[in-house]
Amino acid sequence: MIIKPPIKILLIEDNPDDFSFIREILEEVEDQFELVNADTLKKGLKSIDDGQYDVILLDLGLPDSNGFDTFNKVHKHAPGTALIILTGLRDEEIGNRAVKEGAQDYFVKGPIDSKLLFKSINYGIERNNLVLDLAQRESNLSALMENTTDSIWSTDIKGNLLTFNSKFQELFKKYYGIELEEGMRLYDHIPTDESKLWETVNKKILIKERFSFEKVYEFPETSIYVEISVNPIISGDSSLMGASFFGRDITERKKTENSFKVALEEKEMLIRGIQYRMKNNMDIISSLFDKQIMHLEKETENILKESHGRLKSMTMTNEKLYQYENLSKINFKDYVADLVNDIFYSYGIKNGTIHPKLEIEDINVDINTAIPLGLIINELVTNSVKYAFPQSKGTIKIKLKSSPDQLELTIADNGVGLPDDLDYNNTDSRGLQLVYDLVRQIDGENELDRSHGTQFKITFKSTRKIKY
Repeated sequence: MIIKPPIKILLIEDNPDDFSFIREILEEVEDQFELVNADTLKKGLKSIDDGQYDVILLDLGLPDSNGFDTFNKVHKHAPGTALIILTGLRDEEIGNRAVKEGAQDYFVKGPIDSKLLFKSINYGIERNNLVLDLAQRESNLSALMENTTDSIWSTDIKGNLLTFNSKFQELFKKYYGIELEEGMRLYDHIPTDESKLWETVNKKILIKERFSFEKVYEFPETSIYVEISVNPIISGDSSLMGASFFGRDITERKKTENSFKVALEEKEMLIRGIQYRMKNNMDIISSLFDKQIMHLEKETENILKESHGRLKSMTMTNEKLYQYENLSKINFKDYVADLVNDIFYSYGIKNGTIHPKLEIEDINVDINTAIPLGLIINELVTNSVKYAFPQSKGTIKIKLKSSPDQLELTIADNGVGLPDDLDYNNTDSRGLQLVYDLVRQIDGENELDRSHGTQFKITFKSTRKIKY
């Protein structure tokens, strides 16, 4: 059981009969109270200094003080204590005035309803506690606002300034040259070139939208970037009362972002420059291959043609990277289409003879995946074009599909197929040896199906480390 502490009451009253009368009417409704009497203002003020009271009952007519001046002195001496005035009939006007100035209530001396008096005492204590609690909260909020590095302010629905901290005061004065005052309408002091911005802000506030935006405060010597968060102030009945603003200095963050952006642009320019030079070098080598092939025997020509095809597949990878803004990814669907067309062109495949069938998902792959896959496709498609179709009729199918954790590449033809005695993992064929090494490099697995022509199915993880 919680024991309720006694109510501590200071009665400043010089009449002993009135003191006894007050004690009697209090005892009628409450036995848990401590009543201390002071018969002069001087003694009353000393009692306030010496002890802590929940409520003060004050007679305005004392030997050393009289009238409203008595109330003023006590109220200033004990601003955090509930104060109830006891007055004679002729002082009723003063009692009303005292209530307006901060007294809890007043009673005319004479017959007093004990329950009404005690109700007034309890209400005064409760009201005073709420006032003290509110004051403490306001003090804490004020301390929080002043100790933050953010600019904080709030306005009513018309844009009139309600509260602000010194950080906002400092920024506003420095930028606009105006000293802030509570009640001033901020929008009246905004330059014309900013009116559109703040009109947009106000429109969003009126529809109770929470949002944030960035604003740059330009000064001769520097620029300050501020991220401003806006929160509508909504009352209990959901009506809009105003808005609060929190401005955070993000200048350093912006400087860092800009530095990264500049460094990234420089890096991209450097990479593009390297790629451009690589492309030129590869084009020169490719041109030399073309010239040499024209003057070589058939077997040597085939060797150079195959090497030329491999070089071409890597050149295309480089070209695709050069075309896209994202230097780390290549659209594989476009890349395969270009690569197959180039192989068909190199070997003089005419329309209506060997038909390429592409089923490539529209996905992007990184360069570490694109180069080995391009070389694999080049070897296997070239092999099909050269050996699978003696009658120059058939279909080569290339399929790439993805799942959450792996990619599956299928290259198949409906040609004559590989010899039955060919061991794919142990062959003298330079092209198939290269395919074997490339599958190992991407940490993949290969399945060979000879039931209907030739089909290579290669699976590997979509995120993996290259093996060398």
